[in-house]
Amino acid sequence: MLRGEPLDDTAGPILHGLADIRDRMRMHASTGWWERFAAHLQDCFETAQWEVDNRTRGQIPDPDSYVEHKLNIAYVPPSFDLIELVEQFDVPADIRASVPYQTMVHEAGHVVVCTNDLIGLHRELAQGEFHNLVIVFWNALGCSLQEAIELVNSKISMRVAGFLAAKAAISATFDELGTDYNVRRGTMRCVAGLEHWMRGYLDWARESQRFSDPLLRGQVKGFHHELIS
Repeated sequence: MLRGEPLDDTAGPILHGLADIRDRMRMHASTGWWERFAAHLQDCFETAQWEVDNRTRGQIPDPDSYVEHKLNIAYVPPSFDLIELVEQFDVPADIRASVPYQTMVHEAGHVVVCTNDLIGLHRELAQGEFHNLVIVFWNALGCSLQEAIELVNSKISMRVAGFLAAKAAISATFDELGTDYNVRRGTMRCVAGLEHWMRGYLDWARESQRFSDPLLRGQVKGFHHELIS
């Protein structure tokens, strides 16, 4: 489906809706962008299996494994790809591969997922969920829940500082690469998009009912069976 294959007669409304979104996105996407977006989605699908396996075994992951997998669990890489689609600008490969740009993408992603874990903690504790960095630290370190919360909060501050340091360093990368004005400007629009993701997610999480909704696991029928071919 990610490569544009037509749906067969067994596809239901969820897949037809996703295929419609896919086709409209591809009208505005470069080939390189779409290949990267599709690869990121595939990585996320594969990581979801890791998450399911943990739930099946009732195994709380260790902090290193959780951090390694969390961005894909939360579908952050393909979500960040959408910044370039919206801006209609593909960050050049040499800039994308640079340490400052890679650092900004990485740190912004972890700010988003750590924010999610802090704000969603109450609900996830009620649901018996354990894919949450606070719960992972609480389990691994044997500390109090409040200490685990404070540790995650400090991680957010550290990652914001890392993002800002990388943003300050990107100008030197432009100079080293001989990047022209238009490409610098387009790249910085995408950097601003990362900043909007960090702040926007916080605002959305506070204002929406996602984390105040009292629904517990199993109370809403899932649709995932339709996505399994």
